[in-house]
Amino acid sequence: MTSPADAVERSLPPLDGSSASGGGFRSVEGTGGPPLLAAVISVVIAIGIAAVAVGVVANMASNHPELARARALAFIRASLDSTEHEQSTVPAFRRRWWDYFVPSHGVLAVTPRRMIFATVEPRPGLLAGDGPGSVTVESHRYDSVANVHTARVLAGPERTLTFESRGTAVSIGIEHDVPARIVDSIVSLIATHSAAAHEGRRCEARLAAALAATPPMRPELHVVARGEALFTVAHDFRTTVEEIRRLNALTNDEVRIGQGLIVRQVVDSAALRDKLPVCSAVPELSTP
Repeated sequence: MTSPADAVERSLPPLDGSSASGGGFRSVEGTGGPPLLAAVISVVIAIGIAAVAVGVVANMASNHPELARARALAFIRASLDSTEHEQSTVPAFRRRWWDYFVPSHGVLAVTPRRMIFATVEPRPGLLAGDGPGSVTVESHRYDSVANVHTARVLAGPERTLTFESRGTAVSIGIEHDVPARIVDSIVSLIATHSAAAHEGRRCEARLAAALAATPPMRPELHVVARGEALFTVAHDFRTTVEEIRRLNALTNDEVRIGQGLIVRQVVDSAALRDKLPVCSAVPELSTP
């Protein structure tokens, strides 16, 4: 006699997926759901890796240092006017704390009037494929530059040119393959121009003060000729009869032939020239 429990047990399918009657009962796991999901994830990962690889290649091509320097130098030359020329250029760069390992490459140029630093901003990742980054140009006049010097970057091969501009410290990296003598000559050139510009500013201030002061004067003399009267003399020298009488202490308008008169006070050009400071021009230095 079969118990109810045995009947229920025989009615349930075996755990291995086969049937008691030898029929074709199949497990739901046989549909292959999880393998399909794994395949989709693998495809997505492969596409992501390919996209990153394309971005890296595009970034290397677009942000190449040589291409960036050529573009920066073209911008610098386009900014020069007809009276200005570059005396020296060196490959330079700038690092920022938020992208320290992706520097902005460019060029530092020195002219007799100023120094110009131009860099091409790197375009990270896939954005690099859209073309080169924007160009940033800084111009520093020598009359605003002070305390120019260089230093090593973390004891490495790269050197940094540092100076003060209007009270703010500015640092520009010099590429490691630039010879030390070139860097030193650039620093010397900038320092010389800066010293000359500061001296020029001081001389201009002294010149303005001298011109603002009362200039030295000298009397202009005239000898009375036949047919001249005090009125005609005053008219010829664009002054007044009263002024001539005051300068010569005359009590009336009578003058005689051959009489010497002070007709007016004029600026003594020679004395004024001696009082004015001589401001020398910025020397034209040789290109290192």
